[in-house]
Amino acid sequence: MTAARKLRVDIDETDPSAWASSLQDAMSETVIEAMTLGSSAGGAETVRKWLAHANLPDGADRLQVLFAAASALALELSIYTPSLSGVRPVDRLARQSGKMTGDRALAPELLRKAKFTLFRIEAPEGDATHRAQDLATGASFLLFGERFPLDAFHLDLGARICAIGEGLHVLVGPIIPLGPAGFADVKDFIRPGKGLINDQRCAALVYRDYVRGGADEGLSFGLEPPDEPIALSLPDEELDGFALDWLEMDEGPTPTGEALAEARSLASGARICAALSSCIELRGADWNKLADVYQSLAAIQMETMHRRGRIGSGETRPLETLRALLVEQTAKRRFASEALALFDDLARPLLGEAANRPDRDTDVNRVVERIRALRAKTTAQGCTEQEALLAAEKVAEMLERYGLSLSEIEFRKQACEGFNLDTGRRKREPSDRCVPAVAEFCDCRVWSETSPAGFIRYVFFGLPADVEAAHYLYDLVVVAFGTETAAFKQGDLLGAVATAERRGAVASFQIGLATGICDKLAKLKEDRQAAMFRSSGRDLVPVKASILDEEIGKLGLSFHTRRIARRRKVVAAAYEEGHIAGGNFEVRAGIA
Repeated sequence: MTAARKLRVDIDETDPSAWASSLQDAMSETVIEAMTLGSSAGGAETVRKWLAHANLPDGADRLQVLFAAASALALELSIYTPSLSGVRPVDRLARQSGKMTGDRALAPELLRKAKFTLFRIEAPEGDATHRAQDLATGASFLLFGERFPLDAFHLDLGARICAIGEGLHVLVGPIIPLGPAGFADVKDFIRPGKGLINDQRCAALVYRDYVRGGADEGLSFGLEPPDEPIALSLPDEELDGFALDWLEMDEGPTPTGEALAEARSLASGARICAALSSCIELRGADWNKLADVYQSLAAIQMETMHRRGRIGSGETRPLETLRALLVEQTAKRRFASEALALFDDLARPLLGEAANRPDRDTDVNRVVERIRALRAKTTAQGCTEQEALLAAEKVAEMLERYGLSLSEIEFRKQACEGFNLDTGRRKREPSDRCVPAVAEFCDCRVWSETSPAGFIRYVFFGLPADVEAAHYLYDLVVVAFGTETAAFKQGDLLGAVATAERRGAVASFQIGLATGICDKLAKLKEDRQAAMFRSSGRDLVPVKASILDEEIGKLGLSFHTRRIARRRKVVAAAYEEGHIAGGNFEVRAGIA
Protein backbone atom coordinates (compact mmCIF):
# COMPACT_ATOMS: atom_id res chain seq x y z
CA MET A 1 0.00 0.00 0.00
CA THR A 2 3.06 2.26 -0.14
CA ALA A 3 1.92 4.46 -3.03
CA ALA A 4 -1.54 4.79 -1.62
CA ARG A 5 -0.29 5.52 1.91
CA LYS A 6 1.80 8.46 0.69
CA LEU A 7 -1.25 10.39 -0.52
CA ARG A 8 -4.08 8.90 1.56
CA VAL A 9 -3.32 8.74 5.29
CA ASP A 10 -6.92 7.66 6.03
CA ILE A 11 -6.67 4.32 4.20
CA ASP A 12 -7.74 1.26 6.19
CA GLU A 13 -5.29 -1.40 5.02
CA THR A 14 -7.35 -4.19 6.62
CA ASP A 15 -10.38 -3.49 4.42
CA PRO A 16 -9.37 -2.65 0.81
CA SER A 17 -12.95 -2.71 -0.47
CA ALA A 18 -13.80 0.20 1.83
CA TRP A 19 -11.63 2.62 -0.14
CA ALA A 20 -11.03 0.81 -3.45
CA SER A 21 -14.50 1.70 -4.69
CA SER A 22 -14.12 5.46 -4.16
CA LEU A 23 -10.60 5.32 -5.60
CA GLN A 24 -11.86 3.51 -8.69
CA ASP A 25 -14.53 6.18 -9.17
CA ALA A 26 -11.86 8.88 -8.96
CA MET A 27 -9.78 7.02 -11.54
CA SER A 28 -12.75 6.87 -13.90
CA GLU A 29 -13.18 10.63 -13.66
CA THR A 30 -9.46 11.09 -14.25
CA VAL A 31 -9.53 8.88 -17.35
CA ILE A 32 -12.32 11.00 -18.84
CA GLU A 33 -10.38 14.16 -18.05
CA ALA A 34 -7.24 12.70 -19.64
CA MET A 35 -9.18 11.97 -22.84
CA THR A 36 -9.58 15.73 -23.35
CA LEU A 37 -5.77 15.99 -23.47
CA GLY A 38 -5.37 13.25 -26.08
CA SER A 39 -5.11 13.77 -29.82
CA SER A 40 -8.64 13.94 -31.22
CA ALA A 41 -7.27 13.82 -34.74
CA GLY A 42 -5.27 10.70 -33.96
CA GLY A 43 -8.27 9.06 -32.35
CA ALA A 44 -10.48 9.80 -35.34
CA GLU A 45 -7.89 8.30 -37.70
CA THR A 46 -7.69 5.15 -35.56
CA VAL A 47 -11.48 4.77 -35.68
CA ARG A 48 -11.45 5.23 -39.45
CA LYS A 49 -8.87 2.47 -39.91
CA TRP A 50 -10.71 0.08 -37.62
CA LEU A 51 -14.09 0.60 -39.26
CA ALA A 52 -12.66 0.41 -42.78
CA HIS A 53 -12.32 -3.37 -42.40
CA ALA A 54 -15.06 -3.93 -39.81
CA ASN A 55 -17.97 -6.34 -40.05
CA LEU A 56 -20.58 -3.59 -39.95
CA PRO A 57 -23.91 -4.59 -38.36
CA ASP A 58 -27.31 -4.03 -39.93
CA GLY A 59 -29.47 -1.20 -38.65
CA ALA A 60 -28.69 2.39 -37.76
CA ASP A 61 -28.94 1.80 -33.99
CA ARG A 62 -26.42 -1.04 -33.93
CA LEU A 63 -24.09 0.88 -36.24
CA GLN A 64 -24.26 3.84 -33.88
CA VAL A 65 -23.38 1.62 -30.91
CA LEU A 66 -20.38 0.21 -32.79
CA PHE A 67 -19.14 3.68 -33.74
CA ALA A 68 -19.49 4.87 -30.14
CA ALA A 69 -17.56 1.82 -28.87
CA ALA A 70 -14.80 2.36 -31.43
CA SER A 71 -14.51 6.05 -30.49
CA ALA A 72 -14.33 5.27 -26.76
CA LEU A 73 -11.65 2.63 -27.28
CA ALA A 74 -9.60 4.92 -29.52
CA LEU A 75 -9.75 7.71 -26.94
CA GLU A 76 -8.79 5.32 -24.14
CA LEU A 77 -5.83 4.18 -26.23
CA SER A 78 -4.78 7.77 -26.92
CA ILE A 79 -4.28 8.73 -23.25
CA TYR A 80 -1.53 6.10 -22.97
CA THR A 81 0.05 6.96 -26.35
CA PRO A 82 3.22 9.15 -26.11
CA SER A 83 3.35 12.42 -28.01
CA LEU A 84 6.41 13.43 -30.10
CA SER A 85 8.04 14.63 -26.89
CA GLY A 86 7.48 11.21 -25.32
CA VAL A 87 4.91 12.41 -22.76
CA ARG A 88 1.53 10.67 -22.46
CA PRO A 89 -1.67 12.58 -21.59
CA VAL A 90 -1.96 10.58 -18.36
CA ASP A 91 1.58 11.72 -17.41
CA ARG A 92 0.68 15.36 -18.05
CA LEU A 93 -2.41 15.02 -15.88
CA ALA A 94 -0.39 13.52 -13.02
CA ARG A 95 1.94 16.53 -13.11
CA GLN A 96 -1.05 18.86 -12.76
CA SER A 97 -2.52 17.07 -9.72
CA GLY A 98 -0.28 18.67 -7.12
CA LYS A 99 -3.03 20.89 -5.74
CA MET A 100 -5.53 18.05 -5.42
CA THR A 101 -6.15 15.98 -2.31
CA GLY A 102 -7.47 12.53 -1.40
CA ASP A 103 -8.54 10.15 -4.16
CA ARG A 104 -8.32 12.86 -6.83
CA ALA A 105 -4.64 13.33 -6.03
CA LEU A 106 -3.86 9.62 -5.84
CA ALA A 107 -5.78 8.58 -8.99
CA PRO A 108 -3.51 10.23 -11.66
CA GLU A 109 -0.38 8.91 -9.96
CA LEU A 110 -1.68 5.34 -9.98
CA LEU A 111 -3.07 5.60 -13.54
CA ARG A 112 0.44 6.32 -14.83
CA LYS A 113 1.37 2.78 -13.74
CA ALA A 114 -1.72 1.06 -15.19
CA LYS A 115 -0.99 -1.74 -17.67
CA PHE A 116 -3.08 -3.48 -20.27
CA THR A 117 -3.34 -7.05 -19.00
CA LEU A 118 -4.52 -10.37 -20.39
CA PHE A 119 -6.29 -12.26 -17.66
CA ARG A 120 -9.07 -14.61 -16.65
CA ILE A 121 -11.49 -14.10 -13.73
CA GLU A 122 -11.58 -17.42 -11.90
CA ALA A 123 -13.84 -17.09 -8.85
CA PRO A 124 -15.11 -14.70 -6.15
CA GLU A 125 -12.61 -14.31 -3.35
CA GLY A 126 -14.51 -12.08 -0.94
CA ASP A 127 -17.37 -9.62 -0.74
CA ALA A 128 -15.87 -7.32 -3.38
CA THR A 129 -12.80 -9.13 -4.71
CA HIS A 130 -12.21 -11.89 -7.24
CA ARG A 131 -9.31 -14.23 -7.85
CA ALA A 132 -7.86 -13.70 -11.34
CA GLN A 133 -4.93 -15.14 -13.30
CA ASP A 134 -2.51 -13.17 -15.47
CA LEU A 135 -2.41 -15.13 -18.75
CA ALA A 136 1.02 -13.83 -19.68
CA THR A 137 2.82 -14.72 -16.44
CA GLY A 138 0.51 -17.30 -14.87
CA ALA A 139 0.49 -15.32 -11.62
CA SER A 140 -2.65 -14.91 -9.55
CA PHE A 141 -3.88 -11.54 -8.32
CA LEU A 142 -6.90 -10.03 -6.63
CA LEU A 143 -9.24 -7.96 -8.77
CA PHE A 144 -11.62 -5.54 -7.09
CA GLY A 145 -15.23 -5.51 -8.29
CA GLU A 146 -18.59 -5.61 -6.51
CA ARG A 147 -20.10 -7.80 -9.24
CA PHE A 148 -18.99 -9.03 -12.65
CA PRO A 149 -21.23 -10.56 -15.31
CA LEU A 150 -21.10 -14.35 -15.03
CA ASP A 151 -20.32 -14.60 -18.74
CA ALA A 152 -16.98 -12.90 -17.94
CA PHE A 153 -15.83 -15.81 -15.77
CA HIS A 154 -13.31 -18.27 -17.21
CA LEU A 155 -12.97 -16.31 -20.47
CA ASP A 156 -9.78 -14.83 -21.92
CA LEU A 157 -10.11 -11.10 -21.31
CA GLY A 158 -8.12 -7.94 -21.81
CA ALA A 159 -8.36 -4.70 -19.83
CA ARG A 160 -6.29 -1.86 -18.43
CA ILE A 161 -5.59 -2.74 -14.79
CA CYS A 162 -4.02 -0.69 -12.04
CA ALA A 163 -2.30 -2.13 -8.96
CA ILE A 164 -3.21 -0.20 -5.82
CA GLY A 165 -1.13 -2.22 -3.38
CA GLU A 166 -0.98 -5.53 -1.49
CA GLY A 167 -1.84 -7.53 -4.61
CA LEU A 168 -5.17 -5.72 -5.11
CA HIS A 169 -5.96 -4.37 -8.59
CA VAL A 170 -8.78 -2.30 -10.05
CA LEU A 171 -10.05 -1.93 -13.61
CA VAL A 172 -9.49 1.47 -15.24
CA GLY A 173 -10.64 0.57 -18.75
CA PRO A 174 -13.21 -1.54 -20.56
CA ILE A 175 -13.19 -5.34 -20.31
CA ILE A 176 -12.75 -6.77 -23.80
CA PRO A 177 -13.14 -10.49 -24.59
CA LEU A 178 -10.40 -11.76 -26.85
CA GLY A 179 -11.28 -12.71 -30.44
CA PRO A 180 -12.48 -16.12 -31.68
CA ALA A 181 -8.90 -17.42 -31.63
CA GLY A 182 -8.63 -16.29 -28.02
CA PHE A 183 -5.18 -16.32 -26.49
CA ALA A 184 -3.54 -17.24 -29.82
CA ASP A 185 -4.28 -13.75 -31.22
CA VAL A 186 -1.91 -12.05 -28.80
CA LYS A 187 0.73 -14.71 -28.11
CA ASP A 188 3.35 -12.70 -30.04
CA PHE A 189 3.28 -10.11 -27.26
CA ILE A 190 4.24 -12.65 -24.58
CA ARG A 191 7.80 -13.51 -23.65
CA PRO A 192 8.66 -16.36 -21.27
CA GLY A 193 9.82 -14.97 -17.96
CA LYS A 194 8.90 -11.40 -18.92
CA GLY A 195 5.18 -11.58 -19.40
CA LEU A 196 3.44 -9.13 -21.73
CA ILE A 197 5.75 -6.85 -23.68
CA ASN A 198 4.49 -3.63 -25.25
CA ASP A 199 1.10 -3.74 -23.56
CA GLN A 200 0.01 -0.63 -25.52
CA ARG A 201 0.36 -2.37 -28.91
CA CYS A 202 -1.38 -5.44 -27.46
CA ALA A 203 -4.28 -3.24 -26.34
CA ALA A 204 -4.50 -1.68 -29.82
CA LEU A 205 -4.72 -5.16 -31.38
CA VAL A 206 -7.41 -6.36 -28.97
CA TYR A 207 -9.46 -3.16 -29.44
CA ARG A 208 -9.13 -3.36 -33.24
CA ASP A 209 -10.27 -6.97 -33.40
CA TYR A 210 -13.17 -6.19 -31.09
CA VAL A 211 -14.36 -3.37 -33.34
CA ARG A 212 -13.79 -5.25 -36.58
CA GLY A 213 -15.79 -8.16 -35.21
CA GLY A 214 -18.81 -5.85 -35.35
CA ALA A 215 -19.47 -5.87 -31.58
CA ASP A 216 -22.96 -4.46 -31.04
CA GLU A 217 -22.99 -4.28 -27.24
CA GLY A 218 -21.97 -1.47 -24.96
CA LEU A 219 -18.60 -1.60 -23.25
CA SER A 220 -18.27 -2.81 -19.67
CA PHE A 221 -15.79 -0.83 -17.60
CA GLY A 222 -16.33 -3.09 -14.62
CA LEU A 223 -17.75 -0.20 -12.60
CA GLU A 224 -21.53 -0.66 -12.82
CA PRO A 225 -23.17 -3.92 -11.67
CA PRO A 226 -25.15 -5.67 -14.41
CA ASP A 227 -28.94 -5.80 -14.24
CA GLU A 228 -28.82 -9.61 -14.14
CA PRO A 229 -25.75 -11.61 -13.12
CA ILE A 230 -26.83 -14.77 -14.92
CA ALA A 231 -29.39 -15.92 -17.45
CA LEU A 232 -31.74 -17.74 -15.07
CA SER A 233 -33.73 -20.68 -16.41
CA LEU A 234 -36.89 -19.54 -14.55
CA PRO A 235 -36.79 -15.73 -14.71
CA ASP A 236 -39.44 -13.69 -12.94
CA GLU A 237 -39.28 -9.91 -13.36
CA GLU A 238 -40.65 -8.96 -9.92
CA LEU A 239 -38.79 -11.68 -8.01
CA ASP A 240 -35.45 -11.08 -9.73
CA GLY A 241 -35.75 -7.31 -9.39
CA PHE A 242 -36.48 -7.64 -5.68
CA ALA A 243 -33.51 -10.00 -5.16
CA LEU A 244 -31.04 -7.71 -6.92
CA ASP A 245 -32.32 -4.62 -5.12
CA TRP A 246 -32.00 -6.35 -1.75
CA LEU A 247 -28.48 -7.56 -2.57
CA GLU A 248 -27.37 -4.04 -3.48
CA MET A 249 -28.71 -2.75 -0.14
CA ASP A 250 -26.25 -5.18 1.49
CA GLU A 251 -28.40 -5.75 4.60
CA GLY A 252 -27.97 -9.51 4.80
CA PRO A 253 -29.62 -12.42 3.00
CA THR A 254 -33.00 -12.22 4.76
CA PRO A 255 -35.36 -9.29 4.03
CA THR A 256 -36.78 -7.43 7.01
CA GLY A 257 -39.37 -4.72 7.67
CA GLU A 258 -41.21 -3.42 4.62
CA ALA A 259 -39.02 -5.57 2.37
CA LEU A 260 -40.22 -8.68 4.22
CA ALA A 261 -43.84 -7.65 3.64
CA GLU A 262 -43.08 -7.18 -0.06
CA ALA A 263 -41.39 -10.59 -0.23
CA ARG A 264 -44.48 -12.19 1.31
CA SER A 265 -46.74 -10.45 -1.19
CA LEU A 266 -44.82 -12.14 -4.02
CA ALA A 267 -45.65 -15.62 -2.71
CA SER A 268 -47.00 -18.07 -5.28
CA GLY A 269 -46.23 -21.59 -6.38
CA ALA A 270 -44.58 -20.41 -9.59
CA ARG A 271 -42.34 -17.93 -7.76
CA ILE A 272 -41.30 -20.52 -5.18
CA CYS A 273 -40.17 -22.73 -8.07
CA ALA A 274 -38.30 -19.80 -9.63
CA ALA A 275 -36.59 -18.90 -6.33
CA LEU A 276 -35.48 -22.49 -5.69
CA SER A 277 -34.17 -22.98 -9.22
CA SER A 278 -32.36 -19.61 -9.25
CA CYS A 279 -30.74 -20.33 -5.89
CA ILE A 280 -29.23 -23.60 -7.15
CA GLU A 281 -28.05 -22.07 -10.45
CA LEU A 282 -26.45 -19.06 -8.74
CA ARG A 283 -24.73 -21.20 -6.12
CA GLY A 284 -23.28 -23.35 -8.86
CA ALA A 285 -21.82 -20.21 -10.43
CA ASP A 286 -20.32 -19.06 -7.09
CA TRP A 287 -22.81 -16.21 -6.69
CA ASN A 288 -23.36 -17.29 -3.11
CA LYS A 289 -24.57 -13.98 -1.67
CA LEU A 290 -27.30 -13.64 -4.28
CA ALA A 291 -28.08 -17.37 -3.95
CA ASP A 292 -28.61 -16.81 -0.21
CA VAL A 293 -31.14 -14.07 -1.01
CA TYR A 294 -33.08 -16.39 -3.33
CA GLN A 295 -33.03 -19.15 -0.70
CA SER A 296 -34.45 -16.72 1.87
CA LEU A 297 -37.13 -15.65 -0.62
CA ALA A 298 -38.08 -19.28 -1.22
CA ALA A 299 -38.30 -19.91 2.55
CA ILE A 300 -40.39 -16.77 3.15
CA GLN A 301 -42.79 -17.60 0.32
CA MET A 302 -43.15 -21.22 1.44
CA GLU A 303 -43.93 -20.11 5.00
CA THR A 304 -46.46 -17.58 3.64
CA MET A 305 -48.19 -20.19 1.46
CA HIS A 306 -48.22 -22.59 4.42
CA ARG A 307 -49.87 -19.96 6.64
CA ARG A 308 -52.52 -19.29 4.00
CA GLY A 309 -53.26 -22.99 3.69
CA ARG A 310 -53.69 -23.33 7.45
CA ILE A 311 -56.46 -20.73 7.51
CA GLY A 312 -58.18 -22.11 4.42
CA SER A 313 -57.09 -19.46 1.92
CA GLY A 314 -55.95 -20.70 -1.47
CA GLU A 315 -54.84 -24.33 -1.59
CA THR A 316 -55.65 -26.34 1.53
CA ARG A 317 -52.26 -28.13 1.49
CA PRO A 318 -50.16 -25.89 -0.76
CA LEU A 319 -46.71 -27.32 0.03
CA GLU A 320 -47.80 -30.90 -0.54
CA THR A 321 -49.49 -29.92 -3.82
CA LEU A 322 -46.43 -28.00 -4.96
CA ARG A 323 -44.06 -30.83 -4.07
CA ALA A 324 -46.06 -33.30 -6.15
CA LEU A 325 -45.70 -30.94 -9.11
CA LEU A 326 -41.95 -30.54 -8.53
CA VAL A 327 -41.45 -34.31 -8.32
CA GLU A 328 -43.24 -34.67 -11.65
CA GLN A 329 -41.17 -31.91 -13.28
CA THR A 330 -37.94 -33.34 -11.86
CA ALA A 331 -38.76 -36.77 -13.34
CA LYS A 332 -39.16 -35.06 -16.72
CA ARG A 333 -35.83 -33.22 -16.18
CA ARG A 334 -37.58 -29.87 -16.24
CA PHE A 335 -36.61 -29.07 -12.66
CA ALA A 336 -33.27 -29.65 -10.95
CA SER A 337 -33.13 -32.44 -8.39
CA GLU A 338 -30.97 -30.17 -6.19
CA ALA A 339 -33.79 -27.60 -6.18
CA LEU A 340 -36.25 -30.30 -5.12
CA ALA A 341 -33.92 -31.29 -2.28
CA LEU A 342 -33.73 -27.64 -1.19
CA PHE A 343 -37.54 -27.49 -1.20
CA ASP A 344 -37.69 -30.52 1.10
CA ASP A 345 -35.15 -28.97 3.48
CA LEU A 346 -37.14 -25.74 3.71
CA ALA A 347 -40.53 -27.47 3.95
CA ARG A 348 -39.54 -29.92 6.70
CA PRO A 349 -39.77 -27.51 9.67
CA LEU A 350 -43.02 -26.04 8.34
CA LEU A 351 -44.72 -29.40 8.03
CA GLY A 352 -43.29 -30.45 11.37
CA GLU A 353 -44.71 -27.28 12.90
CA ALA A 354 -48.17 -28.30 11.68
CA ALA A 355 -47.78 -31.73 13.25
CA ASN A 356 -46.39 -30.41 16.55
CA ARG A 357 -48.57 -27.34 16.84
CA PRO A 358 -49.29 -26.71 20.55
CA ASP A 359 -52.84 -27.16 21.76
CA ARG A 360 -54.96 -24.09 22.32
CA ASP A 361 -55.60 -22.83 25.79
CA THR A 362 -58.03 -25.04 27.71
CA ASP A 363 -60.54 -22.22 28.19
CA VAL A 364 -60.39 -21.37 24.48
CA ASN A 365 -60.98 -24.99 23.55
CA ARG A 366 -63.92 -25.21 25.92
CA VAL A 367 -65.61 -22.18 24.36
CA VAL A 368 -64.92 -23.31 20.81
CA GLU A 369 -66.23 -26.82 21.40
CA ARG A 370 -69.44 -25.54 23.00
CA ILE A 371 -70.06 -23.24 20.03
CA ARG A 372 -69.50 -26.13 17.64
CA ALA A 373 -71.95 -28.27 19.54
CA LEU A 374 -74.57 -25.51 19.38
CA ARG A 375 -73.96 -25.04 15.66
CA ALA A 376 -74.38 -28.73 15.00
CA LYS A 377 -77.61 -28.82 16.99
CA THR A 378 -78.97 -25.72 15.27
CA THR A 379 -78.17 -26.65 11.67
CA ALA A 380 -78.29 -30.46 11.59
CA GLN A 381 -81.89 -30.85 10.47
CA GLY A 382 -82.79 -27.22 10.14
CA CYS A 383 -84.27 -25.20 12.97
CA THR A 384 -86.96 -22.77 13.75
CA GLU A 385 -86.15 -19.10 14.14
CA GLN A 386 -86.89 -19.32 17.86
CA GLU A 387 -84.44 -22.23 18.32
CA ALA A 388 -81.76 -20.39 16.39
CA LEU A 389 -82.15 -17.27 18.51
CA LEU A 390 -82.07 -19.21 21.77
CA ALA A 391 -78.82 -20.88 20.69
CA ALA A 392 -77.36 -17.53 19.71
CA GLU A 393 -78.19 -16.12 23.14
CA LYS A 394 -76.24 -18.91 24.83
CA VAL A 395 -73.20 -18.28 22.61
CA ALA A 396 -73.44 -14.55 23.23
CA GLU A 397 -73.42 -14.94 27.00
CA MET A 398 -70.58 -17.46 26.88
CA LEU A 399 -68.27 -15.33 24.74
CA GLU A 400 -68.96 -12.16 26.67
CA ARG A 401 -67.94 -13.81 29.94
CA TYR A 402 -64.87 -15.31 28.28
CA GLY A 403 -63.77 -12.02 26.70
CA LEU A 404 -64.09 -10.08 29.94
CA SER A 405 -61.99 -12.64 31.82
CA LEU A 406 -58.93 -12.25 29.57
CA SER A 407 -56.14 -9.70 29.85
CA GLU A 408 -54.45 -8.08 26.83
CA ILE A 409 -51.42 -10.36 27.31
CA GLU A 410 -53.66 -13.44 27.23
CA PHE A 411 -55.30 -12.17 24.04
CA ARG A 412 -51.92 -11.75 22.36
CA LYS A 413 -50.85 -15.28 23.30
CA GLN A 414 -53.61 -16.74 21.16
CA ALA A 415 -52.75 -17.84 17.62
CA CYS A 416 -55.07 -16.46 14.97
CA GLU A 417 -57.04 -19.01 13.00
CA GLY A 418 -59.26 -19.04 9.96
CA PHE A 419 -61.82 -21.07 8.13
CA ASN A 420 -63.23 -20.91 4.65
CA LEU A 421 -66.81 -21.19 3.49
CA ASP A 422 -67.20 -22.49 -0.04
CA THR A 423 -70.61 -21.28 -1.17
CA GLY A 424 -70.82 -23.64 -4.14
CA ARG A 425 -71.99 -20.63 -6.16
CA ARG A 426 -70.37 -18.58 -8.90
CA LYS A 427 -72.75 -15.63 -8.48
CA ARG A 428 -73.41 -13.53 -5.42
CA GLU A 429 -76.79 -13.58 -3.67
CA PRO A 430 -78.45 -11.14 -1.24
CA SER A 431 -77.31 -13.22 1.75
CA ASP A 432 -73.67 -12.42 0.82
CA ARG A 433 -74.33 -8.84 1.91
CA CYS A 434 -74.39 -10.06 5.51
CA VAL A 435 -70.86 -11.52 5.40
CA PRO A 436 -68.97 -8.27 6.23
CA ALA A 437 -71.46 -7.49 9.01
CA VAL A 438 -70.96 -10.93 10.54
CA ALA A 439 -67.17 -10.48 10.49
CA GLU A 440 -67.39 -6.99 11.99
CA PHE A 441 -69.76 -8.16 14.70
CA CYS A 442 -67.39 -10.99 15.67
CA ASP A 443 -64.20 -8.87 15.53
CA CYS A 444 -62.91 -10.89 12.56
CA ARG A 445 -61.56 -10.07 9.14
CA VAL A 446 -63.12 -11.60 6.06
CA TRP A 447 -62.30 -11.64 2.37
CA SER A 448 -63.65 -13.40 -0.67
CA GLU A 449 -61.70 -15.41 -3.20
CA THR A 450 -62.34 -17.92 -5.93
CA SER A 451 -61.93 -21.54 -4.92
CA PRO A 452 -60.01 -24.00 -7.16
CA ALA A 453 -63.40 -25.20 -8.42
CA GLY A 454 -64.34 -21.67 -9.45
CA PHE A 455 -66.88 -21.02 -6.66
CA ILE A 456 -67.14 -18.00 -4.36
CA ARG A 457 -65.31 -18.64 -1.11
CA TYR A 458 -65.29 -16.54 2.07
CA VAL A 459 -62.36 -16.73 4.49
CA PHE A 460 -62.92 -15.57 8.08
CA PHE A 461 -59.78 -14.79 10.09
CA GLY A 462 -59.38 -13.92 13.77
CA LEU A 463 -58.88 -15.24 17.28
CA PRO A 464 -60.15 -18.83 17.73
CA ALA A 465 -63.37 -18.15 19.64
CA ASP A 466 -64.23 -15.17 17.43
CA VAL A 467 -63.76 -17.21 14.27
CA GLU A 468 -65.92 -20.02 15.60
CA ALA A 469 -68.59 -17.49 16.57
CA ALA A 470 -68.49 -15.98 13.06
CA HIS A 471 -68.88 -19.46 11.57
CA TYR A 472 -71.87 -20.07 13.82
CA LEU A 473 -73.48 -16.70 13.14
CA TYR A 474 -73.02 -17.14 9.39
CA ASP A 475 -74.85 -20.47 9.61
CA LEU A 476 -77.65 -18.78 11.57
CA VAL A 477 -77.95 -16.14 8.85
CA VAL A 478 -78.19 -18.83 6.18
CA VAL A 479 -80.88 -20.65 8.20
CA ALA A 480 -82.76 -17.39 8.74
CA PHE A 481 -82.69 -16.63 5.02
CA GLY A 482 -84.12 -20.05 4.25
CA THR A 483 -86.81 -19.82 6.93
CA GLU A 484 -87.89 -16.23 6.24
CA THR A 485 -87.81 -16.62 2.44
CA ALA A 486 -90.00 -19.74 2.68
CA ALA A 487 -92.43 -17.85 4.89
CA PHE A 488 -92.50 -14.91 2.48
CA LYS A 489 -93.28 -17.17 -0.44
CA GLN A 490 -96.32 -18.46 1.45
CA GLY A 491 -97.46 -14.98 2.45
CA ASP A 492 -100.21 -12.75 1.09
CA LEU A 493 -97.84 -10.12 -0.35
CA LEU A 494 -96.20 -12.43 -2.87
CA GLY A 495 -99.57 -13.92 -3.75
CA ALA A 496 -100.78 -10.47 -4.80
CA VAL A 497 -97.77 -9.94 -7.12
CA ALA A 498 -98.02 -10.79 -10.82
CA THR A 499 -96.36 -14.09 -11.74
CA ALA A 500 -93.78 -12.40 -13.99
CA GLU A 501 -92.66 -10.17 -11.10
CA ARG A 502 -92.48 -12.76 -8.33
CA ARG A 503 -88.79 -13.55 -8.80
CA GLY A 504 -88.00 -9.85 -8.43
CA ALA A 505 -90.21 -9.62 -5.38
CA VAL A 506 -88.39 -12.52 -3.69
CA ALA A 507 -85.03 -10.93 -4.46
CA SER A 508 -86.29 -7.59 -3.09
CA PHE A 509 -87.42 -9.31 0.09
CA GLN A 510 -84.00 -10.93 0.51
CA ILE A 511 -82.18 -7.63 -0.04
CA GLY A 512 -84.39 -6.04 2.61
CA LEU A 513 -83.74 -9.00 4.90
CA ALA A 514 -79.98 -8.65 4.46
CA THR A 515 -80.12 -4.90 5.11
CA GLY A 516 -82.22 -5.45 8.23
CA ILE A 517 -79.80 -8.08 9.60
CA CYS A 518 -76.77 -5.87 8.92
CA ASP A 519 -78.38 -2.89 10.63
CA LYS A 520 -79.34 -5.04 13.60
CA LEU A 521 -75.81 -6.46 13.95
CA ALA A 522 -74.24 -3.00 13.74
CA LYS A 523 -76.52 -1.68 16.48
CA LEU A 524 -75.92 -4.71 18.69
CA LYS A 525 -72.15 -4.39 18.20
CA GLU A 526 -72.27 -0.76 19.30
CA ASP A 527 -74.35 -1.59 22.36
CA ARG A 528 -72.13 -4.56 23.25
CA GLN A 529 -68.93 -2.50 23.11
CA ALA A 530 -70.43 0.19 25.32
CA ALA A 531 -71.63 -2.38 27.86
CA MET A 532 -68.26 -4.14 27.98
CA PHE A 533 -66.44 -0.85 28.50
CA ARG A 534 -68.79 0.14 31.33
CA SER A 535 -68.32 -3.19 33.08
CA SER A 536 -64.56 -3.56 32.60
CA GLY A 537 -63.21 -0.10 31.74
CA ARG A 538 -61.40 -1.42 28.66
CA ASP A 539 -62.09 -1.78 24.96
CA LEU A 540 -60.96 -5.06 23.46
CA VAL A 541 -61.60 -4.11 19.83
CA PRO A 542 -58.37 -2.07 19.28
CA VAL A 543 -56.35 -4.86 20.92
CA LYS A 544 -57.83 -7.46 18.61
CA ALA A 545 -57.42 -5.17 15.60
CA SER A 546 -53.68 -4.76 16.22
CA ILE A 547 -53.27 -8.53 16.60
CA LEU A 548 -55.11 -9.17 13.34
CA ASP A 549 -53.14 -6.50 11.45
CA GLU A 550 -49.88 -8.12 12.50
CA GLU A 551 -51.00 -11.65 11.64
CA ILE A 552 -52.57 -10.71 8.30
CA GLY A 553 -49.27 -9.07 7.34
CA LYS A 554 -47.66 -12.52 7.61
CA LEU A 555 -50.07 -13.84 4.97
CA GLY A 556 -48.75 -11.46 2.32
CA LEU A 557 -52.22 -10.90 0.89
CA SER A 558 -53.21 -7.87 -1.14
CA PHE A 559 -56.83 -6.83 -0.64
CA HIS A 560 -58.93 -4.88 -3.10
CA THR A 561 -62.32 -3.38 -2.29
CA ARG A 562 -64.93 -4.40 -4.82
CA ARG A 563 -67.86 -2.13 -5.48
CA ILE A 564 -71.09 -4.12 -5.69
CA ALA A 565 -73.53 -2.96 -8.34
CA ARG A 566 -76.70 -1.49 -6.82
CA ARG A 567 -78.67 -0.83 -9.96
CA ARG A 568 -81.28 -3.48 -9.16
CA LYS A 569 -84.99 -2.76 -9.50
CA VAL A 570 -86.53 -3.31 -6.05
CA VAL A 571 -90.15 -4.05 -5.19
CA ALA A 572 -90.67 -1.58 -2.35
CA ALA A 573 -93.23 -3.52 -0.37
CA ALA A 574 -91.26 -6.76 -0.54
CA TYR A 575 -88.05 -4.96 0.44
CA GLU A 576 -89.77 -3.37 3.44
CA GLU A 577 -91.15 -6.69 4.63
CA GLY A 578 -87.69 -8.24 4.35
CA HIS A 579 -86.14 -5.33 6.24
CA ILE A 580 -88.63 -5.80 9.08
CA ALA A 581 -87.85 -9.55 9.18
CA GLY A 582 -84.14 -8.80 9.30
CA GLY A 583 -84.70 -6.43 12.19
CA ASN A 584 -86.34 -9.26 14.09
CA PHE A 585 -83.15 -11.37 13.79
CA GLU A 586 -82.29 -11.18 17.49
CA VAL A 587 -78.72 -12.01 18.34
CA ARG A 588 -78.16 -11.12 21.96
CA ALA A 589 -75.07 -8.99 22.64
CA GLY A 590 -72.00 -11.11 23.16
CA ILE A 591 -70.93 -13.12 20.11
CA ALA A 592 -67.18 -12.38 20.05
